[in-house]
Amino acid sequence: MLSVQTFKRRAALVVCCSLAVAAMAAGCSTVGPDASNATGSLDGTVNSDRGCVPSMEIHLWCAGTTQDTGLEYCATTDASGEFELDDIDLGAPDATSKTYQVYVNRTRDSASPLNDWYGTYSGAVSIERDPSGAVSFQVCWVGPTSSQPVDPLLP
Repeated sequence: MLSVQTFKRRAALVVCCSLAVAAMAAGCSTVGPDASNATGSLDGTVNSDRGCVPSMEIHLWCAGTTQDTGLEYCATTDASGEFELDDIDLGAPDATSKTYQVYVNRTRDSASPLNDWYGTYSGAVSIERDPSGAVSFQVCWVGPTSSQPVDPLLP
């Protein structure tokens, strides 16, 4: 039999874990692949001249899939600046690769940086069914603008 305190602690832990999972899932929406199509993956890092960049958004977008709609995938870098995107639609059951547009620290619709402390990157990337290695994106560190307070913990 659990004591009331133990029960409350465990219930609070379950609620916190549930909220954390929900928050991560709500961060970026992903339109999943067509179940009949081959899928690929992309993993890599985002760096600046000051090292790895945590909490940086990476967006992939491709027009004209088999459903004739655009697909968008989104990831956020972890504390080491690393990200991973899986189950990326390659557009056909026998496809081995597909080219997607990639946007780092910006979206397809806006060239403005999502994080004002860093520059942006956009370009094309080939998504492979069997990837040969990780990609690396470099964004420049811009630093705080006059409207942003200086973070004393930043190098």
